[in-house]
Amino acid sequence: MSEALGVNYADGVVALSPHDELVAKVDFTIERARRALLAQQHLEGYWQAALEAHAEMNAEYIIFNRFMELPPDTELDRKLAEQILETRQSDGSWALFPGGKGDLSTTIEAYFGLKLTGMRAGDEPMMQTRRWILSRGGIANSNTLARFYLAAMNQVPWHATAALPVEIALLPNWFPLNMYELSSWARGTVFALMMLQAKKPTVQVDLSKGVRELYIEPPQFTKFATRGGRLLSLRNLLRGADKALHLYDRHPLRSLRARALRHCENWLLEHQDANGSWGGIQPCYILTPMALKGLGYRNEHPVIVKALEAVRELIWDLGDSILYQPCVSPNWDTALAAKALLDHWIAGRPSGAAKRREVADRTSDLQERRLVNQASDPGARRMGVRVLQRLVPRPGRFGGDTDGSGRGDA
Repeated sequence: MSEALGVNYADGVVALSPHDELVAKVDFTIERARRALLAQQHLEGYWQAALEAHAEMNAEYIIFNRFMELPPDTELDRKLAEQILETRQSDGSWALFPGGKGDLSTTIEAYFGLKLTGMRAGDEPMMQTRRWILSRGGIANSNTLARFYLAAMNQVPWHATAALPVEIALLPNWFPLNMYELSSWARGTVFALMMLQAKKPTVQVDLSKGVRELYIEPPQFTKFATRGGRLLSLRNLLRGADKALHLYDRHPLRSLRARALRHCENWLLEHQDANGSWGGIQPCYILTPMALKGLGYRNEHPVIVKALEAVRELIWDLGDSILYQPCVSPNWDTALAAKALLDHWIAGRPSGAAKRREVADRTSDLQERRLVNQASDPGARRMGVRVLQRLVPRPGRFGGDTDGSGRGDA
């Protein structure tokens, strides 16, 4: 490092000016980062590191293993629980990101996950967390997705979950609200949630591992409805729609429901990826097998066998603990690493700024062409990329064509 901060002469080192010293430190740090990045490259040429997320990932994987009634794995549970405890904040809560404000639903799921792995309600860390949860309204204030996991484990009633009648899946593509208006991962998640709510499966949990202590009032008297706002508000409109859909859910048209369930089942079977997962993201990985189990699929079924293999792909073993990832990220990691190395290489060559601008322009042009091609392709539209149409610049907007020449702004 000393060589980077001075010029060597026969009789010693001549100190650099403060500006030159700062430049030398920056250059030295960048070079160390470059070498470290190259050292992490896999032999096949890609990069992949752990994709960190909040404690819900580990907790939901624990819940999934219990719901699917998989054989006990004490070591797996210990490592998953250890990672949850490592991310616990000093006030007993868990946040969505390091140093963030405690999130109620994340904390409830983390608490439940720890109890399922053997921690007791009387343990000091659990007591502190429970006080934090109860001070914020308890389990009745958990969010939409958390309630589905809790309902599947018989910790909250199924009527506490948001109404998602499975018949929604039958709405045609031209209807303003249909499944292909959702992004790919959201669509897969909603298909699974609709099936879960239609069948309402539950797995019984021993009382000592449940979370009844997170209720402020007895479960039978607890109201899970979202809190209202102004009389004329979007929230109250959605609450009204939720009540109407729940009413239908209690008295569905049997033939229509059966048809919708068959449609959802076939859709999920057709969209299982080659590795056994769905959608490439954690909610689809674990909610879909849960939904299929609700339909009666056993763990020995080939579809479930592949799915159970796939869910383990999201495990990142840190040695003493396990991080359950939202997804695997070699594409992101490789693209970002390659871009960083490319920027470093270009910046060190003559006309570096101009070269960077040229690369950025070419990349932007390729992205725009791809968006245009996908948005105009009927097959791509059917696969749910209708959203791309909204991303393609219209004439005269955000750098789009102003004269119809196809060149965009100068």
